[in-house]
Amino acid sequence: EALGTRQYISYHFRDTSVARHHRGGRVHLHVAYYTGKPDTVPHVPDRCIVAGGGVGVDKRTVAIKLDGPQFDRSTKGVTSVGKLARESVAIPALEFNSTLFRYHVPTHPNRTLGAAYFFVANNKFLHTPDLVRLKGFDPRDRYSYYCKIELALGEIGSADEAAERASKFLSTFMPEIMACLPDWQQLNERSINHDQGT
Repeated sequence: EALGTRQYISYHFRDTSVARHHRGGRVHLHVAYYTGKPDTVPHVPDRCIVAGGGVGVDKRTVAIKLDGPQFDRSTKGVTSVGKLARESVAIPALEFNSTLFRYHVPTHPNRTLGAAYFFVANNKFLHTPDLVRLKGFDPRDRYSYYCKIELALGEIGSADEAAERASKFLSTFMPEIMACLPDWQQLNERSINHDQGT
């Protein structure tokens, strides 16, 4: 109810390639999906964490870089086949911006925690709520959706470390997430066919 959608997932993951208690070994993935007109998109970490008592350290833009053999680059764009979905999906970009919010909780002022987030809006990666409203939608589009993707990274030492950990995680999970979102090319083809009466 607080999110304004019933379509979301919220999972904890552990990186089994590092020791169980390694600082960078856990990620909390939260994905919330919306369709229709964009609202004020209030549920981002720099608002919610502060409202819950967290103390902000800083907020900045960091680059996410998706990499690996699972991404097929061609003149028509980037596609990938997920391990779970096992179907080819379009990936809007292999490098894009996200917002990193660093903070601490009052009981542990010496531990800096980090959360990175961005949005997929009509098959575009956008890193702020304002960009979702300003650039996420074309008035000519018959359909619209946006999806917030948020990673709680736990304790982090620097923005570079956060970007590296987020990039590593998302290189595996973006194909799975995109496979759950609307196929934008298919929707546009359906819209064109509808307009042409076919």
